[in-house]
This record gives sequence, structure tokens and C-alpha cells, in this order.
Amino acid sequence: MANKLQTILLLLTCASAFSFHVPTTTNKKRSYSPILSSRNRVTTSNIPLNAFFFRSSSETKQDAAAAAAAKAKELKDSIRQLSKGTSNGITAPESTRDEIATLCKELEKMNKVKNIASSTKMDGSWNLVYTTNEGSSAGKLGPFTGDVEQAIRILGREENPEYINYVRLGGGLV
Repeated sequence: MANKLQTILLLLTCASAFSFHVPTTTNKKRSYSPILSSRNRVTTSNIPLNAFFFRSSSETKQDAAAAAAAKAKELKDSIRQLSKGTSNGITAPESTRDEIATLCKELEKMNKVKNIASSTKMDGSWNLVYTTNEGSSAGKLGPFTGDVEQAIRILGREENPEYINYVRLGGGLV
């Protein structure tokens, strides 16, 4: 709030330094006259400051949300790319594991949902891309590693949620 007030005060004190152009109408065509024209003199008292200085708060929030979504997509794409060829993370070298862990922490910081693991937003079917677990939930069955899908059912079952793992070997043959 203090920063916004300081910004407004700064812009008010600097307003006289800007040259505004004001719409005028001549022969039913819109043209723009410089601020110094005597007929169309403009002061900060009769033009809303946000018309020249500020974006609306909804535009700013939309821009911030779009930037956050783009950053989240970039992080997810990086995680997917790094996890390719690692058998769901089982064969990932330590350096790749560290890099993925860093990206995951950054992505987690962006998440506004508390207790995501028990959130109903997790309901649905999810494909495993990477895990630090090397057991069967990573898709490892003996010497084989398959594709893992996890069905999560929390909605309406908050007291007893269901997590079901499906492992497909050989492209779904098994």
C-alpha cells in the first residue's frame, strides 16, 4: 500500500512534465491536439490518472496470472524433458535428480493450494513422469520398468481417499 501511495504521489508531482494529447473533434473526425492548445487544456484534475499512468488492477492481476502460468509451464516442461529416458527417474544420474529437485521446489513455491496431496484438485488420473522412489510405485517390476498411471479419488472420500497405481509394461501389452 505504501509503495502504491508513493508511486501515485511521484506521478502527481511529475504530471506536469508529460505531454498529453487530448482527443478533439473536427468535422466528425477524431484528432489529437497537444496539451498546450488553449482550447483543450488538460490538467490532472479532469483526466483520471489511470488513463495515462496505471493499468487497471484487473489487467495487472491477469498479467501476473499469465506470467505465473507461463513460468509453471516452463518448469513442468523442463522437468518432463529432464526426466525423459530415466525410467521414471530410476536411472537418472545424481546431477539430473538434483536439477529436477530444484525445479520441483520452485514449482511447489508457486502452488497456492495448501496440502495439495489431500486436495480434491488431485482427483483424476495422473501419469507418472518422475519419482525419487525406486520401488514398484515407480513402475519397477523386477528387471522391468513400465508406464505408471495413478487414479486418485478424494472428492466425497475425504476420510478414506483412494490411490490406485496401474503399471503398464511393454506399451500396455502387460
